[in-house]
Amino acid sequence: MNQAIAGVVGLENEVEVTIVYPSISALPLGKFFGTLFKLPVIGFPIALGFAPICASMYLGRLVVGKRVRVTSRQIVLENALRGGTAQNTISLDSFDSITVKQQSGQRWYNSGDLHFMTGDQTAGVISDISHPEAFRMMCLKAQESFVGVKEAIS
Repeated sequence: MNQAIAGVVGLENEVEVTIVYPSISALPLGKFFGTLFKLPVIGFPIALGFAPICASMYLGRLVVGKRVRVTSRQIVLENALRGGTAQNTISLDSFDSITVKQQSGQRWYNSGDLHFMTGDQTAGVISDISHPEAFRMMCLKAQESFVGVKEAIS
């Protein structure tokens, strides 16, 4: 360990905090299934019938889809394959709040879109994240740590 305080990393180092794979609600067919499965009375039996298809869609997303990697400096949207190229990055000091918006096809999967806001301007959007409230809290904690270390050093 090169850290003076356990768990605290200087600004010159970037450490991976977590990796999250978007839900199958990111696919148009996934959103359609989510809307269908949410129907009262008949939705759950239909979901059981389509479970193998949904499982194969999920496994396919792990291989050829996108993933979100949170580091000690930024949030990176990149290709799912290891060493994938970054599609978009959001610096942890470029936003001051995160709002979660859920579309109808996302409710079944408990997924949502995270909007990273600076005042009333959108700094970035990450779509179709499973358990968006938990991910939102994790991003806010990573941001608090990054900004706190940055202020302590300056």
